[in-house]
Amino acid sequence: MQYENVAVVTMGCPKNEVVSRGIQEQLLKYGLTVCEEPDNCDLILVNTCGFIEPAKEESINILLELAKLKENGKCVKIFAVGCLVQRYRQELSDALPEIDGFISLEEVADLPKLLGIDNATVGTSKDRHLPATKPWAYLQISEGCSRRCSFCVIPMIKGPYRSRHPEEIIREAEILVANGARELIIVGQDTGAYGSDLKVSTNLSQLVNGLSRIKDLLWLRLMYLYPDYLQPELIEVFRDNPKLCNYLDIPLQHASKKLLTSMRRSGSAEDYLAKLQRLARVVPDIAIRSEFIVGYPGESGDDFKELSDFVKELSPDYLGLFKYSSESGTKASELPNRVSKSLMNKRYHKLRSLADEIGIDKKKVLIGAVRNVLIERVLNTTVYEGRLACQAPEIDGDVTLRSEKPLKVGALAEVVITASNGYDLEAEII
Repeated sequence: MQYENVAVVTMGCPKNEVVSRGIQEQLLKYGLTVCEEPDNCDLILVNTCGFIEPAKEESINILLELAKLKENGKCVKIFAVGCLVQRYRQELSDALPEIDGFISLEEVADLPKLLGIDNATVGTSKDRHLPATKPWAYLQISEGCSRRCSFCVIPMIKGPYRSRHPEEIIREAEILVANGARELIIVGQDTGAYGSDLKVSTNLSQLVNGLSRIKDLLWLRLMYLYPDYLQPELIEVFRDNPKLCNYLDIPLQHASKKLLTSMRRSGSAEDYLAKLQRLARVVPDIAIRSEFIVGYPGESGDDFKELSDFVKELSPDYLGLFKYSSESGTKASELPNRVSKSLMNKRYHKLRSLADEIGIDKKKVLIGAVRNVLIERVLNTTVYEGRLACQAPEIDGDVTLRSEKPLKVGALAEVVITASNGYDLEAEII
């Protein structure tokens, strides 16, 4: 079958953004035009998320919503792709007859064949890559995860940890930068483990230093680092590599030793604090993002207080907070002593308020500071939107910048911070 254009709708985490980009470039080689929006698109692919219950529900709701476009004659076919299909293909097929097909992660490499796209349409476009629509991109350095956290389904969905070869990563990074990306965000389920499974001698620190040699790349950002890997070598890279943003995403999940043990998480609250304090002594302006779970089975009032006290002491710039979601097949789903939904919600909102108070106060401290902003969007002739190095895209707020002289998207501009509004900032060009 022949399609003229395709829209890929992405659900879930940044790793899914990488999968979606690969799908788009794969179909671009077959002569399809990639659309930003699904309206009036021949082919719609929904890259689903199957990580936790709210994400699963959101993916299903999007599929049902987009199916209305087909009913109204605004598209030809809709396919579900990715993690949710990997876990629940048969259940989805039975429940969603309006969807034309279900393609697992393992089948994405054969996507054109599964979609019935004729090989004969491959022509001079086969080496084309998507132009950048924003001055940053996610760079995935590994697949899967070999850890066995008791609450997590990722190893079941994506299999064991597999590092990509450094030459392959650097080649992709060079293409992304050549196409307009000025910031690359390093992602993977366990970025610190990079290289541990390869025959070549390499690790995350060496990869970061190799990537930083790419011409026209301004910033590198590191996400999803387990605390085990915050070792002296990597801390030195933060100190010495000017392209590596002074920003670290480090998922900690809890502070109670009892719950960390049940979660199959190594380390302790004391160990986490010691490592992050060591990093802060070497890199004083480091911004920390972390993730925690509330309502894990067996979480007592004392455990929650321990977590709250830990967040106060840690004082993270940003905090991702999740209510525990029981996922079939995980060890945690078999545990007794469930926390009620009402108590889980209460704890969630209490910790969310505490974390926002800390994070917003930290933004107020920046007023009057001089910083570089990466320009992301032109709002009008004198107003621009961008981010500081301490702000990851889409999750940590933005900077609204005023400048009488024209600024270029993807460039760095030196500014003075003039105001804060929650996690967002305002600035003036210097």
